[in-house]
Amino acid sequence: MKKTCVLGLDFGTASVRGIIVDTADGECLAEATVEYPGYKRGDFCDPSKQQFRQYPADYLDCLEKVCREIVGPYKDSIAALSLDTTGSTPCLVDKNFTPLGLTEDFKDDPDAMFIMWKDHTSDAEAREITALCQSSEVNYAKNCGGDYSPENFWSKILHIFKTNPRAANAAWGAVECCDWIPAVLTGCKSLGELKAGHCICDLKHMHSAEWGGYPPEGFMKKLDPRLVEFSFHLPRKHYFCSEKAGVLTKEWAERLGLNEGIAVGVGNVDSYSGAVGAGIKYRKLVMNMGTSACYMAVMPEETFPDKIIPGVFGQVPDGIIPGHIGFEAGLSAFGDVFSWFRSLVSWPLEEGRELIGEEKVKTLENKLLSKLDKAASELPFRDDAAIATDYLNGRRSPSPDTSLTGTIMGLRLSSSAPEIYRALVEATAFASKAVIDNYMNNGIEIGELMGIGGISLKSPFVMKMMADTLGMEISAAANSNSCAIGAAVHAAVSAGIYPDVASARDAIAQKAVKTWKPDPQMHRVLMRRYLRYRKIAGLEQAQ
Repeated sequence: MKKTCVLGLDFGTASVRGIIVDTADGECLAEATVEYPGYKRGDFCDPSKQQFRQYPADYLDCLEKVCREIVGPYKDSIAALSLDTTGSTPCLVDKNFTPLGLTEDFKDDPDAMFIMWKDHTSDAEAREITALCQSSEVNYAKNCGGDYSPENFWSKILHIFKTNPRAANAAWGAVECCDWIPAVLTGCKSLGELKAGHCICDLKHMHSAEWGGYPPEGFMKKLDPRLVEFSFHLPRKHYFCSEKAGVLTKEWAERLGLNEGIAVGVGNVDSYSGAVGAGIKYRKLVMNMGTSACYMAVMPEETFPDKIIPGVFGQVPDGIIPGHIGFEAGLSAFGDVFSWFRSLVSWPLEEGRELIGEEKVKTLENKLLSKLDKAASELPFRDDAAIATDYLNGRRSPSPDTSLTGTIMGLRLSSSAPEIYRALVEATAFASKAVIDNYMNNGIEIGELMGIGGISLKSPFVMKMMADTLGMEISAAANSNSCAIGAAVHAAVSAGIYPDVASARDAIAQKAVKTWKPDPQMHRVLMRRYLRYRKIAGLEQAQ
């Protein structure tokens, strides 16, 4: 019997991942990953300024490569595709709906590229927006826990308006990456006709039905009068990611090796998509542990009071599963912390690239974290061991502060690389506990933990540290590409194969492949160090 399949696509920080899923049982039939060449080279990025940008064409070129690698034998079985991307990752567009970075006049301007989620160059603007929200009759940052972030849409746009008049004057509007790619694939030619996603708009854009859409003209005018007309050009209507953005055009069908006319779903935020791909439901927390960490939970709308949860990064009605309030909080750097340390200790390898070759150096770098993982897991526990904070990209939750930096305390001449790595892993576990405690202290019920992403499968040490610190069992999803699987769930609904997200989730979402149980004795020991961490970090209610 012929299979009915869908294609899920996840446009992450460093690469795009594609997966073909059998809609009957969620079997993953083919998958591939392609890295963005520009991001790998560091084009338009300056980590010293927390500036991270992405060339628009890289998204499309890598999409084509992924599809060409996996679609082949499944072409006629694929009924729909859906995708998610990082967010907020917006790009300025001209009146013709062309990203400025794809025009000749702005091809070398970083501000004309997609401004990646982790870009924090707009920290000052985020603080300005937060202050204005808090002094307004309505707090338009309500869906962001009351604190607007430099990782969000209007902070990034306002920063360009203040610092790059040339780009600001050329911009007709801006588009999120998760909205732009479906628009390209379906032939949408104008910003006004765009089928923008509900999740990204309510989560990152200060958009809400409660106050009639975007913040009113008077609010925007106080930030920058030019934003008033700019905001009028943005789409007024938004759609759930289980709906169709349109159908695949002939041009893109040929480029991707797919059939013309298949359904293309409305775009989604990667963290939300990953939660669905891991089977999120009431009382099940999904821990998306990638370059950053996003911890997702849902509560039935009728059971949760109308209040702002302080310290969350997102709180959106119908944001993850219809009928539920979707919550997001997490760490601004997770895997990035470990990657930074790997780069630090492997710096001498840079001198050897010409001598031993690029491939051998890459192999050594890839092995390094697994060796550090094993060595750190074998260290005898010492209560006076080095202790770290994980804020190498600021703090996202539960007390947002992007100006914070990472620290390592208690170093001695005897301190080794595995000891420092252990301190960094412990810091991410402590930060995770602070986030989850904040959830539960504010009435969000959590009874089950599932980790998704590459780290959950590759690092037993990280997962065991998480379980011991949280004092709860934590499982790992069977496939590291949960976000792409979540996109596949939404594709199945947009194609009409399933009537709603819940039924598609139950059929397609992943099951747990491994579980780590906490050691009660180690948990007690770690809690002594956790109290020290809270004091060092300056968290509220530090003891």
